[in-house]
Amino acid sequence: MSAGQVEYLQQALSKLGRETDEKIAAADRNLAAARAEIVVLRSTIDKLSNELAQMKAKADPHSKK
Repeated sequence: MSAGQVEYLQQALSKLGRETDEKIAAADRNLAAARAEIVVLRSTIDKLSNELAQMKAKADPHSKK
């Protein structure tokens, strides 16, 4: 293998490494955003569940609460 071929392969591998690192970083950011959204959604579900329970309790004065 010639020196030029080795240099080409080294550059190609270096480029692939950088591209892979960028893709991993983007995936990490997407995962962090998704986790944050899940926290917000869980909080919203808890709030709505509590509101629904209060509405049911008011609608049924004989409920056991």
